[in-house]
Order: sequence, then structure tokens, then C-alpha cells
Amino acid sequence: MAMLTEILTYDLMDGEEVIVKGVRDSKEAVEWLNMYSRYKNVLVDLPLTDIVDFVQEAHGMGFLSGYYHFHFTSLDMSLIAEEIGPLTKGAVNVTSFSLIDFDGKAYKSMSVNWHLKYKHADINLMKSTKNALIYDGVAYVSKVVANVVSQTPGYQSTPLSCDGTKEIKSWSSGDSLYQQLIKYDLGLSPITVNVARSEVVDFTIGYHHFGMK
Repeated sequence: MAMLTEILTYDLMDGEEVIVKGVRDSKEAVEWLNMYSRYKNVLVDLPLTDIVDFVQEAHGMGFLSGYYHFHFTSLDMSLIAEEIGPLTKGAVNVTSFSLIDFDGKAYKSMSVNWHLKYKHADINLMKSTKNALIYDGVAYVSKVVANVVSQTPGYQSTPLSCDGTKEIKSWSSGDSLYQQLIKYDLGLSPITVNVARSEVVDFTIGYHHFGMK
């Protein structure tokens, strides 16, 4: 798996300030690109289907230049390489990080659980669905949430579960958790998915500026 700490210490980022940000749509992309235009390295965590729109917006705003280096976290950037290719012919730098190690124990364990629970489901579907991502950030968020809970009397965290076969966009308890994280000024990459027994446990979390160098 591509761990966030490894991405932030990637040699291309050495000695540079890094802005970690995500956007829900093209409009938001415009807003924060203008706000953080001084950063050379931009780590963007977006659903694969939104990356093309983001790159097009960045292109229209003049951000696709040699000054910037965009780092995308994605399952498989090759799926959209042809679409964004024409926009990156100049000096712009684009790097992508895979979030899943398909040879790892965690993936193999989840694939077995998925197969047992959904016997008629195509195993390849799991590689693309948002509800089947295995992301190192899950462990990271778990630790953060544990710290928040320990520091906040009376605060409780509730696991979020979903069917695993439907694309669910938001959870009310997920929004509540995010507000707690904002309160403690904890910058997080969005998290999807930890598998606990037969359930898919999912966090829907917004985006923050890490403020790291």
C-alpha cells in the first residue's frame, strides 16, 4: 500500500512545501487552487472519475506548468491516461500513487471475504468500487479517532457500516466525526474502507491542509 507518510517523503517532494487537498467538484478546485497557488507540490486525493475534470480546470487556470507537481492518489491512473494526456504535454509534472497492494495480505484477505459474502459478484468489481478500497489511511484514522475519544469526555465514535454492494455517498455520523477532527485541527486524507469481519466499514471524511513541509 502507498502510505501517506511515504508519499509525503517521496524524493520529488524533498525540501519542498506540500499542500494536501481534495475537491468535491470543479468549482471547489478553482477556489483552492487560487488559495494555495504558492505550493509547488500538490497532493490531490480524488475519485478517479473526478481527476479529469480537475486537470481540465487546472489547465484552464494556467496551473499546468513546470512550477507545479501534481501528485494523485488513485487506484489506476492508466484508466484515464488518454484523457488527461493532451493536457500534460507541456512542462507539467504529474505523479500517481496506487493505494492498493493487490499482492498484499490485506487485499487477499478481503478478496476471500468478498467472495464468500457475494458468491455471484465478479471479483474484479472489487478492484474498482469505492466500497472495496483498502487504504492505509484507515489505520491512521483509527489512531486519530482513538486519540480524539480519549481526549474528549463523553465523546463516542460509531463504526459506519454499509452493504458493500451499493455506492453510498455520505453518512451523518461520518459528518459528525469530521467535525470533531476539524475541532482538533487534524488534517486527513479521505478514507475508504476497512473490512471488519463481513462488514465494510467506511469513513466519509473531508479534506484538510496538512501544513507539512
